[in-house]
Amino acid sequence: MSPTPGNPANETQANPMEPMRSAGRQDPNTVTEQTCANCGMKQDEWRTPQGYKQDGETFCCEGCATGTGCTC
Repeated sequence: MSPTPGNPANETQANPMEPMRSAGRQDPNTVTEQTCANCGMKQDEWRTPQGYKQDGETFCCEGCATGTGCTC
């Protein structure tokens, strides 16, 4: 039996004219700029280009990493 107009089965089918989107993936050609996980400062403004890493996140300085305030 084929789906009929208004049948919810029709709503779950992908539109063949619409490009497929993959969740959680970014365009590999897109450059993302690193920012501090606390204050949001852009990496090119940090005192040290590598920043300060703690708990799997990167911060502009130790103050942002520890929550005592940005020292940049």
